[in-house]
Amino acid sequence: PFVERLVEVYFQKARRTGIGGVRRRGLRAELLYRTAACLNHYLEADPAAVTEVERALQRYERLREKAGIDRRLLEEPSRLLPGPLAPVQAAVEALVGAIPALFGFLTGAIPYYVTKAVARRYASRLGHLPSLSFAHILVGAIVFPLTYGLELGWIWWHFSDAVTIAFAISLVPTGLFARFYTHRMRKLAAHLGGRIAAWMKLAAVVRVRLARDDLLLRLDHMRDRYRMEVLGWGPLPSARSVVPPRVLLGALLLAVLIPLALFLAQLRDRPVVDLPQAPSLWHELRNGDPAVVTARLERDARGAAAAIAELNRLEQHMYVLRESFAQGERSYYAQEDVDAIHRLLLTYLNLRTALLRTVWTYRGAHDEPLKGQMEDGAFLLAYASAAVLLEKAAVIVDTFSDDERAQRRLNEGDRAWEIRESTYDRLLASLSNAEVVSELQAATKRFDQLRQSGAYRSGPSWETLVDAATHARPAIEHAAAQIGERKLQLALRGVRRQVADPVYGAQALVSTWIGDFRLKERPPHRGLISPQQVKDLREVLQPGDILLERRNWFLSNAFLPGFWPHSALYLGDAEALEALGVAGDPRVMSHWDAFLGRDAAGHPHAVIEAISEGVVFTSLEHSVGEADAVAVLRPRLTAGQRSEAIARAFSHYGKPYDFEFDFFSTDRLVCTEVVYRAYDPTLQLPLTKIMGRQTLPVVTFVQVYAHAQGRDQRPFDLIRFLDMDEKGGRAFVSSEDAFLKTLKRSRFTILQ
Repeated sequence: PFVERLVEVYFQKARRTGIGGVRRRGLRAELLYRTAACLNHYLEADPAAVTEVERALQRYERLREKAGIDRRLLEEPSRLLPGPLAPVQAAVEALVGAIPALFGFLTGAIPYYVTKAVARRYASRLGHLPSLSFAHILVGAIVFPLTYGLELGWIWWHFSDAVTIAFAISLVPTGLFARFYTHRMRKLAAHLGGRIAAWMKLAAVVRVRLARDDLLLRLDHMRDRYRMEVLGWGPLPSARSVVPPRVLLGALLLAVLIPLALFLAQLRDRPVVDLPQAPSLWHELRNGDPAVVTARLERDARGAAAAIAELNRLEQHMYVLRESFAQGERSYYAQEDVDAIHRLLLTYLNLRTALLRTVWTYRGAHDEPLKGQMEDGAFLLAYASAAVLLEKAAVIVDTFSDDERAQRRLNEGDRAWEIRESTYDRLLASLSNAEVVSELQAATKRFDQLRQSGAYRSGPSWETLVDAATHARPAIEHAAAQIGERKLQLALRGVRRQVADPVYGAQALVSTWIGDFRLKERPPHRGLISPQQVKDLREVLQPGDILLERRNWFLSNAFLPGFWPHSALYLGDAEALEALGVAGDPRVMSHWDAFLGRDAAGHPHAVIEAISEGVVFTSLEHSVGEADAVAVLRPRLTAGQRSEAIARAFSHYGKPYDFEFDFFSTDRLVCTEVVYRAYDPTLQLPLTKIMGRQTLPVVTFVQVYAHAQGRDQRPFDLIRFLDMDEKGGRAFVSSEDAFLKTLKRSRFTILQ
């Protein structure tokens, strides 16, 4: 026991030395043998040295036990990141490996434990190594193939050939992984527990480590003496790293240089979006008829003054709107409140574009200044417009600098409103553009000189421009003082976005594969709902009806709560929409040609839904005809409310799918969000927090219906429920009670 305990303490260090030239599996046995031989020799040659080693071991054990530190924390490699990163690494390893380990355990537990029981009974030991008995090998050779064969037969009987092949390939690797995963989780638990305990008693840990190091030093000294005095060998070479230092250094440099390169790339000045890069139009205008040029200056001055007045009004509206969100009077998830943000943002962006065009048109009066009142007027137009734009950008950036949700909302684009993404970041970029800010500073000096000389012509519009430029001067000075800080902030945001985009892309790729993978094959475009049932259903459907759908055997069903995994919105045909009065709505007209198209099979579009390809128009034959069960819910709303909902749904056509399932964003949508955005706030559909995100599972429609059952004020009626008979290979019309019972049905097809 004394020798074995010494080897346990010394083994981690000895493994790095390559002692005896043996492989890793035989190193412990080799170390046991040589340590015992060394101690036996010095028990006779130098008993005091052995006594000192024994005392050092006892002192180390006593201090360790008194501190309550697990020996594995000090004697076994954890392969964990340092400090607070260790729990993060352990959590990631546990989560990533949980599913394959569980699969390996479930498929291989029976043969593993049967073989292990036989091994314990019949295995013998040869020296320090266990030897396998014939019974042990025979049982393993029979039980594993037999169990795996039965499992493969069951899978082949219930699932497709592709699933059977995938199952067969994964059996042995996942079984081995499950064994490794179990040992790894035990080791992580011991090390994390020891680290947490160690953080609470650092002084005791230091004493234990010093005692262990003293013991290792004595063992090293005895080892070197034995090698030279008894074996006649030379000194032991220093420990060799498993990974060459150059490789480690290269990896470290890459880990530092790649983020640094991304960061430095983000520090560059970025052009102001929507500001034309062509030469200023003033270079041509100034050579025209003076009367015409003067008239245009007056007209553009009135337009710029009106835009500035509207921007001032929007600024006050922004403060009121922000306060209403801060007080909880508005919600970032409510469609009506999101529309209020988009309405305000779109107005601001249109005014910004108009003023930027004014800046471009007349900036030539600053680039190549000439004398004259007309030139001074052109300069004032360009300078006042640019100064106000910088001031308002600073107001928006500073107002929402501590509000991550508002920044995220401002950075989202929305096709329905023709709003491009990254508005907040673009405004921050304009404030961190050193060339733009320095040019405005230079123009400020000329503005001060002209204002003192009274060179500007009189009139309300020109006075408005002078006042606006004067009011914006502190913002220009503040921007110059803060340019370094803003540039750093923008660079960090850019690096974070560059890291997040590939992660989201990988998430989308995996989610798409899961959504398209079917465990049991069926003929292409074949669901349990028959073509005749689709035809009968079309007769009772009305535009605005909500479709709840299920397709059996899809892997994605396992990751979604409840029996129903998908929802869609029925639109009807062109005649029905014209009769409803929505065909002339601008939101519908912009996508009317796409709606009038047909699917790949030639069926007319009648449904709008969000699938992995995005928000698309599909046919009833595709959306319902390929499903196995469907329920039709009709909102109890007026024709006008249904018309508005359909127009809203049309406005979301073409948006990408939201693989994060987050209802905060409106630039990407999931299937239930198409319905939610169309009917909010006329239908009160409660959102559910899942994995930190507010979302709307399809089962919520059934829950809302069940909660309001029998009430006069219920939100919608059940029009038709086509239930499924998987064994019979058909769908059939079922009752309201059966529809309500879907709340208790399993999401797994095999358990239906």
